[in-house]
Amino acid sequence: MKLFEDIYAVEPYPVLYLEDIDSLAIADLHLGYEVLSSEHGLSIPKIQFKKSMDMINHIIEKKNASRIIIVGDIKHEFSETSYHEYKEVSIFLESLSKLFREIILVKGNHDTFITRITKKYDIPVYDELEIGHYL
Repeated sequence: MKLFEDIYAVEPYPVLYLEDIDSLAIADLHLGYEVLSSEHGLSIPKIQFKKSMDMINHIIEKKNASRIIIVGDIKHEFSETSYHEYKEVSIFLESLSKLFREIILVKGNHDTFITRITKKYDIPVYDELEIGHYL
């Protein structure tokens, strides 16, 4: 669905396609949420990672962009990355690296210590970013 000139919603997902820079923009994945919740006594099904991977694969079928921009909060834990979170984020980024020519991460407030993972995949991390006329 066209929202503005060159900006499309990739329905039914919370993802934008930025046509003029051939990029997908996604935010707030919060990978690792279920394990952190269970550590605090809240048991919820561990489906988030699979749903996130399925979502990316379905989006690629609709809009095969060359770049994905993760606009903050790829992980959930504020402090040092847990083993499970590290594993999920690593697998997710490795999968993205096979689907996109370029991956960019703009840090969100949950993305402390994220460079420990992103440097492994040579993914640039920014505090803020301007591409074309997008900030």
